[in-house]
Amino acid sequence: MFFPFIYNLIKECLNKNQDERAVVLAQYNKIMIKHGIIRQSLVLTSKIKYLISGKIVSNSVIDGKNDWLFYCNKEDGNLIADYKGENYPDEAGIEQIKIGLSNNYNYLKNKGIGFILFVAPNKGRIYTRYLPDKIKPVEKMTADYVVEKLQKANLPFPVIYPKDELIALSDKYQVYYPRDTHWNLLGSYIGYRKLMKIGFDLDLPTLESLNIHEKPSADKGDLVNMVKLEKYYPNLTEYYLKEFDDIKSENSEKYINLNPIINKSVLVICDSFGEGLKKYFIKTFSRVLFVTRKNYTFETFEKFSPNVVIFESVGRLIHSKEHIDFYLGFDSKSK
Repeated sequence: MFFPFIYNLIKECLNKNQDERAVVLAQYNKIMIKHGIIRQSLVLTSKIKYLISGKIVSNSVIDGKNDWLFYCNKEDGNLIADYKGENYPDEAGIEQIKIGLSNNYNYLKNKGIGFILFVAPNKGRIYTRYLPDKIKPVEKMTADYVVEKLQKANLPFPVIYPKDELIALSDKYQVYYPRDTHWNLLGSYIGYRKLMKIGFDLDLPTLESLNIHEKPSADKGDLVNMVKLEKYYPNLTEYYLKEFDDIKSENSEKYINLNPIINKSVLVICDSFGEGLKKYFIKTFSRVLFVTRKNYTFETFEKFSPNVVIFESVGRLIHSKEHIDFYLGFDSKSK
């Protein structure tokens, strides 16, 4: 009885708009309750739920406005709490971050190596206007609060957070993917430009002065993939900068440039936001190595022998226990 029932429900909903689907769903709910079909153990797949209601039902992805999707996994940074300012770390937590990062700086300084913290803003921080109405964002989100605390602490290394620069250009350009967690190549360039200015006193051309071209992507976006709804969403659009078209950044983590702008070796310890930065680092420096925190070992650091170490972190994770443990443990890996 159950599967024909679901089949008929989906069939009736397919050619209706979202409001009409809601009416149909409410009618069927009454029938299901009457016949005892609804049970607490019954869980429809996200695909069926999407077809019935026109909305995504997931613990990891939420619907935003204008077909934008946002990441929301509570076990991976808890972005909804971040946007609402509900998970500010206490002073002891901030102090742990400061101590860990300062330990790294001092260890590297003693070896003549530079150190930079680079924070990639959360997508919902830049495109707050596309968050769903049920999320009421605060002016100072959690990542903003943590970065502000670090910047006001007069730490002896740069803490770089390109939030304002990204917001300023987010209307004119699409700087994050609508249905992916990450910034695109335009957004990452805006962030990289600020990183180069503050971290290396290098003035790169503005995004407006570069040649932007676009083409359809083969990808739907990681948020669509998470809820298995690839069939129901269009492919993303990729934006490229022609000035970097000659840079190949695929299928490798280590790169050598024989004609660099800056003759230095840079170790970038990053998360998935580092992927969008690769082309720009490769064109700028003589040697670059990208490694995720999960794959990092102190042996990697010793073998590469960098002139500068850059910690890149997305905003939602900068104050996470995993990152704090990494900050506190980086220099101990030498022992």
